[in-house]
Amino acid sequence: MLPKVIGGDFDNSASLSFEENNSETFQYFFPKKIGQRSLNFFETATDGLAKIIIEINSIHHNSIQFWFPKHYCFETINRLKNKLNGLVDFSVNSFENYAEIKKTNQEINVLMYNHFNRYNNSAPEILDEYKTNGWITIEDFVHAPLDISKTKADYSINSLRKLADIELAICYTNPSNIELSNEPSEYYKIKKEAALLKSNFLENGNVELEKRYLSLFKKAEAALDRKEIFSAFIKEIERSKKINWKQLLETRVNNYNFLSNNLSTEKTISLLQGNYMYLITKAAKRNELKKFMFDNSIFPVIHWHDSDDKIKEQIISFHIDQRYNISDMERTYLTINRFYEINE
Repeated sequence: MLPKVIGGDFDNSASLSFEENNSETFQYFFPKKIGQRSLNFFETATDGLAKIIIEINSIHHNSIQFWFPKHYCFETINRLKNKLNGLVDFSVNSFENYAEIKKTNQEINVLMYNHFNRYNNSAPEILDEYKTNGWITIEDFVHAPLDISKTKADYSINSLRKLADIELAICYTNPSNIELSNEPSEYYKIKKEAALLKSNFLENGNVELEKRYLSLFKKAEAALDRKEIFSAFIKEIERSKKINWKQLLETRVNNYNFLSNNLSTEKTISLLQGNYMYLITKAAKRNELKKFMFDNSIFPVIHWHDSDDKIKEQIISFHIDQRYNISDMERTYLTINRFYEINE
C-alpha cells in the first residue's frame, strides 16, 4: 500500500467534511462591510488586486507607482501587469524594508504588504505613517485569509484557493456593482477536473492518474495568464457559505501548533511567523531536505520561489491543513528529524 500523500494541491473532497446545510461562519470571517469598504468576490486575488488598482486610478486620474515586498510572488505581479496593460499608467517596484521607499516623489504611491511581513519583521502598524503622507495601502492576507476583517489598510484582499478547495477571492473595495459569473472560467473547469482525478488517484494509487492530474494542475495555473478580470463563479460563492470555517480553522491551528511545537527545538530549522496556513521555516540543507521529504511522500513547498528575496533559498513550507490529523503531523516531524539525524 502506498504511504499517505501529505501536500500538493487539494483534491475535490478536501473540505467536504466541513460543509453544513446551514453554516453561519462565513459572515463572521467575511462581513459585508469593513469600514467604508464593501465585500466583493473575484476568482483570484490577482483579479481583485487589478480591480483595486483600476479603482484607485479612476479616483486619482494619475500614474500609479506600485510597491510590493521582495518576498512576494512575482508570478502574481506579472499577471497583474498583464491585466492592467493599456488600462492604467502603472509601474512596479519591490522593496526589502520600508525605509528604502520613503524618498520617492511619485504623486500616487500604492503600497501593498502582506498581513504577516514574514521575512523582515515589519509590523503593519508602521503603515500609519505612509497613510498620513497620502500613500494608498493594500493589505494582502495570502498567509492568513480568515484574518481579513482585522485589516488596517485602505483596501484588502485574500484568496481561499490555498485554504480550501474553493476557487474564490475576497476583496474589500468601494461599493460597486460587480456582475458575478454564471459560467465557470476555463481555469476553473481545468482545476476541478484535476481535483477530481486526484481524488481518484488517492483512492486507488493509479500512477497514470497521478501524471494526468499533475499535468492538469499545471495547465490550470497557466490558464491564469489572462487579460480579463474574472469575477467569482456564483456556485463557488454559494458553496463557500456552507463551509464551517471556524471548525476548519481549528483543525489547521491544532495541526500547526503540534508541528511547530515539535520543531521548535530542532536547531537546524527556525520557524517564521504564522498560525494556520502553512508552517513556513528557514531550514539548513533546504534542497536536500525537500528531496528527502518528497522521497517519503511528503511534499513541502517554497514560498515564493520566484521572488526577488534571497531568503527564498532557505525557506520551506509544510502543509498543516484540514486534510491531515495529528498522526500526519507526527509523521512529518519524524521525517524531518530523521533527515537531520542522517545528515549531521
